[in-house]
Amino acid sequence: MTFILNSHNIFDDLSEHSLGNKKEEALSKVEPINAKNFNLLVTFTDGRKLLVKQEHHNQQGKTIGEFQNEWLFQKFLNQFPQLEPWRLFLPKVEHFDLENSIIVSTYLDNYQNSMNLYSKENSFSEEITIEIGKALATVHRDTFNCQEHREFFSDQTNHLTNEQVHKFVNNLERITPKIFGIVPADGLKFFALYQRYDSLGHAIAQLSNSLEIKQPCNYLIFHQFSKPLKFRIDYRVC
Repeated sequence: MTFILNSHNIFDDLSEHSLGNKKEEALSKVEPINAKNFNLLVTFTDGRKLLVKQEHHNQQGKTIGEFQNEWLFQKFLNQFPQLEPWRLFLPKVEHFDLENSIIVSTYLDNYQNSMNLYSKENSFSEEITIEIGKALATVHRDTFNCQEHREFFSDQTNHLTNEQVHKFVNNLERITPKIFGIVPADGLKFFALYQRYDSLGHAIAQLSNSLEIKQPCNYLIFHQFSKPLKFRIDYRVC
């Protein structure tokens, strides 16, 4: 039977995996976080914070399995200790429950979504762009043409995200009026370009067939960003 997480049983789950105990429950704070999945933020009396997420289950009690790739990336870092420096710009995942689709990570309280920084605060710091570029360049440098890394993901991934990419590409060929209610104006410009230039469609199709896209990533920027800039690459689906 699937364990459905809620604010009343969350400490039962944390205690079972040595991430908290029932004695702390009365003095700790549990609050929901608005997101695509069911998210609970647990704040302990010592200031420690955990973000506990569970994927929504369908009528058959199954999930899409989006958290598996997030946990797989953590396993990847554990298997290749030479990549340990990456943890400086990655959030820490404490536990993953595959059976119940629950993942627990350290909550980055002093960071904000890069999208908020760009869209809401209208801030476009060149320093942020440079540091993000350096982090991505580090990932590329450390993994470029590494057969061991390729084999790791090839052996363990279920290619779920790749299937979603192929589905997206196929749907580009069948645009319906419904799209005007769910895609912003800038997105509609992309569809206009896609229909106008065959070369764009060929490039997207080629990319979807050649790349194994594991997980979209987001960037979290330290609220009071200064030199040296603090940020995290958040490989999560919220």
